[in-house]
Amino acid sequence: MRYHECRTYYLKSGVDYDSDYEVMDGGQGLIYEIAKKDIGSWLVVHGHKHFASINEAAVDTHDKPLIFSAGSFSAKLYPSINERTSNQFYLIDIDIEKTENEGILTGTFETHSWNIDQSWHPSTVRNLPYQGGFGSTISPMKIVRKINEMLDEQPFLNERDLAPVHEMCKHYTPGRFEELVNKLDRANIKLEIANNRIIEASK
Repeated sequence: MRYHECRTYYLKSGVDYDSDYEVMDGGQGLIYEIAKKDIGSWLVVHGHKHFASINEAAVDTHDKPLIFSAGSFSAKLYPSINERTSNQFYLIDIDIEKTENEGILTGTFETHSWNIDQSWHPSTVRNLPYQGGFGSTISPMKIVRKINEMLDEQPFLNERDLAPVHEMCKHYTPGRFEELVNKLDRANIKLEIANNRIIEASK
């Protein structure tokens, strides 16, 4: 089992067309062809994209190409987006063993942002927060049940208590983590969250 990397300009659906112009003609076709080859996992890095994000490609395969739309490292941000994004750099760690065992590209990332007041600092934006992951095969409902079971034994969970939960959602993308938080909210579980991580839970 191998993983492959493709660096390109690519525009996924849902991007702000009024402010983001980094588009590749036939980008979706490229992703489809990559997925169809079935020769291993793919990480597609789209560089110099002002609105950063990480998503699975919209293709009908188990091992979906992962699209990492990276923000700019040192761009001069134009006025219409200056308050909505920042220059960033990333540390991506691919877990080769899990990728081979699960058949899905699996790993974690860190995001660091820059502004004139704080210089380089851990990112606080939701779409690419300071810490996140990709390739999880654990459903949000399984984690909801786990936290409920833990809260049945004690009414308050601190960060140390939640260590098993952190391991379960270690490879959640920001979107999957947000889905988990929404499900926990509907289950009437109160949360304290920092850096895309649940640090307290109670009922």
